[in-house]
Amino acid sequence: MLYWDMYYKQGLKNPRLVMTIHNMDHSGECRGEELEVTGLNAEDYMHEDKALDERTRGHNPERLCLLKAGVVYSNVVTTVSPTYRRETLEGHGGYMGKILEQNEDKYTGILNGIDASVWDPENDLLLPTTYS
Repeated sequence: MLYWDMYYKQGLKNPRLVMTIHNMDHSGECRGEELEVTGLNAEDYMHEDKALDERTRGHNPERLCLLKAGVVYSNVVTTVSPTYRRETLEGHGGYMGKILEQNEDKYTGILNGIDASVWDPENDLLLPTTYS
């Protein structure tokens, strides 16, 4: 039984996916047979508009890019900052630039981090025990 089937049977029939990109250099390149270990059919994803790493087109073996698939199949794609998002769209996204531009409507940057004055564990009255 695939994991998706288990979630579906428990009522998760229309999931929404959010993916955050931390570093474009780690794209999750894999061969089709490696992807198939997960229960997915690699042939379904071996297309440039899905997960095919177009840099490997015609090579033996062609490769899949899991980061690219994440961009394609996620409902929202975020980066660790608005600046990093802009940089990836202005040429620093490398070969991923094309797929990011095609999905720009769901691609946003969210500043990574917290407001330490609000989320201060030393003074947070909602914590059962505070700490420094």
